[in-house]
Amino acid sequence: MLNVAILISILLHHGSLAFWNNERMVSLIILFNVTWVGVTFYFDAHEIYRIYSLERIFQSITKAIVLQALIFITLIYLNKTFYFSRQYLLVIYLTFTTLIFASRIAILLLLKALRQMGVNHKNVIIINANEASLNLMKQLKNDIKYGYSFMGFFDDAPDTFVDSSLIKGRIADVPVFAQQYKIDMILYSLTENSTEEIRKLVEFAENNFIQFRIILDYKQFFNRKVHINFYGLTPLLTFMDEPLENESNRAVKRTFDFIFSLLAILLVFSWLFPLIALAIKLDSKGSVFFLQQRNGFKNKVFKCWKFRTMVQNNEADSKQATENDSRLTRLGKFLRKTNLDELPQFFNVLKGDMSIVGPRPHPLFLNEEYARIIDRFMIRHMIKPGITGLAQVRGLRGGTQDPKLMEQRVETDVWYIENWSFFLDIKIILQTMWVSLRGQRNAY
Repeated sequence: MLNVAILISILLHHGSLAFWNNERMVSLIILFNVTWVGVTFYFDAHEIYRIYSLERIFQSITKAIVLQALIFITLIYLNKTFYFSRQYLLVIYLTFTTLIFASRIAILLLLKALRQMGVNHKNVIIINANEASLNLMKQLKNDIKYGYSFMGFFDDAPDTFVDSSLIKGRIADVPVFAQQYKIDMILYSLTENSTEEIRKLVEFAENNFIQFRIILDYKQFFNRKVHINFYGLTPLLTFMDEPLENESNRAVKRTFDFIFSLLAILLVFSWLFPLIALAIKLDSKGSVFFLQQRNGFKNKVFKCWKFRTMVQNNEADSKQATENDSRLTRLGKFLRKTNLDELPQFFNVLKGDMSIVGPRPHPLFLNEEYARIIDRFMIRHMIKPGITGLAQVRGLRGGTQDPKLMEQRVETDVWYIENWSFFLDIKIILQTMWVSLRGQRNAY
């Protein structure tokens, strides 16, 4: 694909492909290929593992392309005998980026389709049938896109709540079953006094080219997701894996926020603001903007800007909006439905109080109320709040009189914090645009 992009650039620049075998061009093509292969292996951009998300794959490819471009341009600059037109480079990288992203999407879609048809599967067995292994079994069956076929449990004394039809034998029966049914992976759910048993099974698996994994059941101690970090050879459990703790990730997010919000203000807000402001004034009495104190990063209070969508009232700081709320103006319903009431928050982003994507900030009274009754609620404030968020594009927005709905929103926000990536932000922004055009039922 890289060389196709180079040939397309030559064709556009010279009108034919005859120029590609020029000695200088051949040297540059070789340099292109060598540097690309190097950075590809450095970032594992060539790998597509079963459990890799599209965002993770795109992230590794982007890093590889950026680093390769920096290395290539630096080498050309240092070697004065080489010259490469900026038009060449622009066409090459635009074409190559498009081709490689499109190919990865096509491969993932193809693999997903094949796995749904039962092709490209790995046969998996689980040793020790308990709550943790049962949950994993259900996930393996539900997430067929990863291509794992659950073949059964092996346990000398399975828990009584496990369906007996799922038990294929005792642990001693594993070697015969694994060889007979061509098992690709053994998952072992850790129990007490299982060291010697694990040692024997690991030895068998390695001698028969079978992957071996251990299931760690932390739910008996902590009913939440945990991560393992190593200090030397010592494993330490952490309760949150926060990509935005990394300074470079924070810098990337802040840079993107600043550029995106500045462009939005200059290119959209500059002409749309007068139209919305005039419509608000004609629709109802009162100010154009609505300012409300909300909790932000590390629970710091800031003034959140919105277009006014309600008639002037004294309940804004004590009562949340509901469906068919009598306080909503006719224009306000439309602004909320299309998310246009959030546009002034781009100024909050420029100031640094908010981000483009993040957990939505709540009024102070709601924050205080739900912090008392919902576990992990305040984790949402470990990053800056966003104009839009993962919970919003998944429909978890609007009135939250039911605490269970707020729990779902919090769980989604925490997942975003633990799994943040630049491409996840881009995906959420695109989904927000689509949702804004289509409208959401609970956008009130």
